[in-house]
Amino acid sequence: IEIQDRQRLLIHHSVASSVDGLLRGQPSQAELRYRDPGGEICKEQTTPPSLEERESGQANAGPSFIPQPTVQEPLEPLRVYPYGIARNRLERAARRMRVPVYMTKGLGQAEVLLTTKSFYRKRPRLVADAEQRGLPVYVLRANTVAQMEACLSDVFDLESRPSDALRQALQEVEGAIRQVQGGIPEVTLSPQNSYIRRRQHEMARTANLASESRGKEPHRRVRIFREE
Repeated sequence: IEIQDRQRLLIHHSVASSVDGLLRGQPSQAELRYRDPGGEICKEQTTPPSLEERESGQANAGPSFIPQPTVQEPLEPLRVYPYGIARNRLERAARRMRVPVYMTKGLGQAEVLLTTKSFYRKRPRLVADAEQRGLPVYVLRANTVAQMEACLSDVFDLESRPSDALRQALQEVEGAIRQVQGGIPEVTLSPQNSYIRRRQHEMARTANLASESRGKEPHRRVRIFREE
């Protein structure tokens, strides 16, 4: 068992073959166990870094790197009235994006109206009232968590003020890109929300690498690899 950090263990089931492969510069696959952001233990097969990568310090540039959190001003709470929106999904999206959203019981207490395209097209009285009051109306294409996450990213302007979670996720993908470019066949990242996964896919594409999302929410994650 190789302890990479407090949250990650690398398990070599055959010590003899692992040592032999390491010495020959062809590390054999091992089992990686780690605790994801939700506290669950995850298992996956991975290829450990070679001796050259370990000696050069490249092995520490991968997903096991955990940056120190930076101090950031707290976001202002947002009062949202969800119209035709699944409240439990909106709660989940806000929790995953780590943004303070309070759902109001009526339009009078809201700062923002959130609805779907199908409801908005019907032009109900409530939407007309919101527009007359000058309330911002955000329209989602579908009543899905992914759409809600994208909307919350725009509302809270997360592009210009990335959170600690986003910074950590982007640093993780940077390390994964270096590993794949260095010869490791593939690297699977930690589970992230749809907004962060989209950013990770963009970074992989910029580096001329392939990527795909795997798994089911909320444990869906990005795999980065070199396309053959």
